[in-house]
Amino acid sequence: MRKITSDHKDIQKEQEVIIREMSRNDLETAINWAKDEGWNPGKFDYNSYYATEKEGFLSLFLGNKMIASISIVRYQREDKSMFAFIGLFIVKREFRKRGYGGMLWEFAMKRLQDISSISLYAVPQQVKRYKKSSFFEDGRNNRFVMSESPSIDASTLVTNSMDKSNLFRKMVGYDKQLWGASRNKFFNTALKQPETFAFVSIDANGSIDGYGLIRPCIQGYRIGPFYSNSPEIAKLLTNVLVSYVPEGSNIIFDIPSQNRFSEAFAEYFNLDSYEPANTISMVKGEKYYKGDETCYGLLSLEIG
Repeated sequence: MRKITSDHKDIQKEQEVIIREMSRNDLETAINWAKDEGWNPGKFDYNSYYATEKEGFLSLFLGNKMIASISIVRYQREDKSMFAFIGLFIVKREFRKRGYGGMLWEFAMKRLQDISSISLYAVPQQVKRYKKSSFFEDGRNNRFVMSESPSIDASTLVTNSMDKSNLFRKMVGYDKQLWGASRNKFFNTALKQPETFAFVSIDANGSIDGYGLIRPCIQGYRIGPFYSNSPEIAKLLTNVLVSYVPEGSNIIFDIPSQNRFSEAFAEYFNLDSYEPANTISMVKGEKYYKGDETCYGLLSLEIG
C-alpha cells in the first residue's frame, strides 16, 4: 500500500488521502458503484475479477472512507510482454470535480508506465480526458438487451459426450487467440459461480468455431465473452445459452461496432438498443486484441 497526499484546494487537509490496492470487500463496493452508474455488472464478478489479478484494483480513501476506484488489470502474452485494461474508474458523485479522480488516474498511469499497450471502454463524457493521456478512439461498443427471454428447448443442440476438461482448454485457447492473452483465471473462477454456464461449438475437424458464457448480473444476465466465426453459430449458441436461464429474464450483450453482423443479429433476436450503456473503445499504443469482428458479447466493462 502506498500513501500519497495532495495540496489540492478542495481536499480537507485534516483528512489523509490514501491510494491502496483493494481488498475483496473494496472491490465488491466498487462493483456496487458500477451498478449505480447503470453498467449492470455481474452479480458475482468481484470473485472472478479478484482471481484475475488482485493487485490490479486500486481505491482512493479520504480518511477512512473509500471515495474512488480504478482497475488496471495486466495480461501477459506468450512472449512475456504485458498489456493492460483500465476500467471501474469511478469517483463517488459527491466527491467529483475536486481533483480526486485526477489523483487516482495519475497514480494508475504511473503503475502502467512500462506497459506500451493499454485499452479501456470510455463513457462518452470521459473521451476528452483519455485523449489527453494519448488514448485514441477505436470503435464503439453497443449495449443490446433481450427483454423477457423466450422459452427455448435447446436439448437437441447440446451433447455431453465430449470431455469437459478438454473443451475448457480448447475454449481458453480460442479466447486467447482473440483477446491476446490467457483469461484462464477468470474462466476458472467464473464457472464456479451460481447460474453461470459456458458452451462451445465444435466444427467437423474438432476445432472450436465459437463459444459463449452466460452469468447473472445485478439485473438479469450477461452473455459474454461471446465469440463466433459466423452469424449462424452465434445464433445457435445464443439459443443454447438463453435456454439455461429462467424464461422472461433480461439478457444484455455489449457488441463492438466492428462486428458487421451485429445489427442483423440484434434484429434476429429482437434485441433492444440501450444507448446509455454504450461505450467507446480507446487504445494507447499498440492494439493487442483481434476479436472485435467476431465478438457478440464483451466479457465486461471492468476488465476487458
